[in-house]
Amino acid sequence: MISNYSRWMLYLCPDCSKPTVKKITAFDFSNNSVKQMLCSDDLCLTPAVFLKSVKDKYRIKIQCAICNEEHIFNISKNTIWGKDFFMLKCPQSGVSILFVSDDEERAKLEFEAQ
Repeated sequence: MISNYSRWMLYLCPDCSKPTVKKITAFDFSNNSVKQMLCSDDLCLTPAVFLKSVKDKYRIKIQCAICNEEHIFNISKNTIWGKDFFMLKCPQSGVSILFVSDDEERAKLEFEAQ
């Protein structure tokens, strides 16, 4: 049973390469809209990640800071809310580009270990 409907996502800005950590909750997707996640640098604010609920999955679109391409992942809702931690990798380079965790510090530690 899933008891925690919030997750932390860490990603790199495709323009300035600054790491950004944002919290998402299941309620962010209640009206079937796209959740846009920006760079956290006030001088940049580049859109980096887009999330949308599609049936039993989430479509995650990422502007990759590694290869400069856009990547689309379809991840099950069970993966997002049921796993303590997972990463998505750039298909071109194999480098992790999105870190998802139920703990903000773990997301940061895994990113730093990369």
